[in-house]
Amino acid sequence: MAFFENFEKKRRHVSQTISDLQTKVVELSIDEGPSSTEMELSKIPSDMFRYYIAFAREGATKENVKARSEIMYRKLIDFLDLKHTGQ
Repeated sequence: MAFFENFEKKRRHVSQTISDLQTKVVELSIDEGPSSTEMELSKIPSDMFRYYIAFAREGATKENVKARSEIMYRKLIDFLDLKHTGQ
């Protein structure tokens, strides 16, 4: 259960971060560069970014469900490996 709670917490954090970034991008003036926005976006782990995109864009398609399940499966294996090694 801890894995799923942790995964959901990370997913929500990514979702909130992207939502906040969307707001910042919309509020940028024409003269402002996106450098701080890009830096914040780069802090999101790439697999969780892909999970978010697959969830946010027509999440119920076969391709998106497959992408999300593969990411969650890899995260679960990593979690079990860490738990097994006692880290």
